Amino acid sequence: PTPDSELPHAEMTSVFEPVSLATLPPDIVRTIVRSVGQPMDNMRLIAPVWNTTVVEYLADRRNQPRLLEVHFHTGGPEKSKDVVVKALLSRNRHYQGRFRGWTAAGMGDFMQSPTLSLRMAERDDVIQPLFFLLFIAVTTMAAIRIHFILSIVIVAYVFAIMIYLFVRVRPADREHRDSLAHIFSRFCIIETLFLHKIDRRTLDIVRETLGDVPITNLVIEDEKCDRGLRNKIVAMAQVHKCQKIIVCSEKCDDKHLVEFFQKATAIADEVEIYESGANGDEFFGKKREDWEKRVRAMSDASFSVLLGNGAPLRTIPGLHSLRFLIRKQEGA
Repeated sequence: PTPDSELPHAEMTSVFEPVSLATLPPDIVRTIVRSVGQPMDNMRLIAPVWNTTVVEYLADRRNQPRLLEVHFHTGGPEKSKDVVVKALLSRNRHYQGRFRGWTAAGMGDFMQSPTLSLRMAERDDVIQPLFFLLFIAVTTMAAIRIHFILSIVIVAYVFAIMIYLFVRVRPADREHRDSLAHIFSRFCIIETLFLHKIDRRTLDIVRETLGDVPITNLVIEDEKCDRGLRNKIVAMAQVHKCQKIIVCSEKCDDKHLVEFFQKATAIADEVEIYESGANGDEFFGKKREDWEKRVRAMSDASFSVLLGNGAPLRTIPGLHSLRFLIRKQEGA
């Protein structure tokens, strides 16, 4: 055959070249990835363009799955540095692989961590080593009558060890913190975060592990709603862009309440305060009539304060009666 007779055949071959997933244009691949969503591990194996597109998709936090609920429980009075965490997934078992070392709980949608130690050593942990070091130092100085300057060096050395014991973080504690932080960074939002009577210092560590993941509803259960706790709540609401705040406590410090209401409603749309274990007519140890007088003077142009009707809170165990309902004013 002549070259002229072969030309049409060559053109037909180029026109009807077969198309595969690996040869799709990047814009088509991007559309498919966004439409299908997760899980997408197998997509990364198709071709380099698919892997790049998937990586870009996952880098955007908005494309990550949701955590419906997260519960932090303390290890108890004698284990205030320990926590147990439960997370409710969005009914997709694919994401359970992100919780390594955790176990399925409930109907399988909850994942529960083992007991995790998060806190640094404290006074109770180091009191015996400190006494031992001081005893060695004093005994040594008395036995050999060392030089004054050298004795200062030894005392400084002892104090340096004391400081180290107070601020040290065990490798296991750091590993637990980093693991929790990594988990929360792989979800786009926590719908509701429950903090059940977490020790205040442990609460600071928990806040670090949460990073900046958005939290729609923040529920905190504590013994006393004082100014210190309220400042932590406002700080959390600001970082996590909370829309609703719920506080349950047995006692409530009524000082600086208006300040808390102003700061909280500047961020969240609604704040609810419940009294735990209460079954009488008094609101945190005071008569309703006394609170009615104060509440009338609390509201301003940015928020309104209403006395609760004692409605129970059913999202956490125990008796919790609604005492205050604070709402942001429209347009505020």
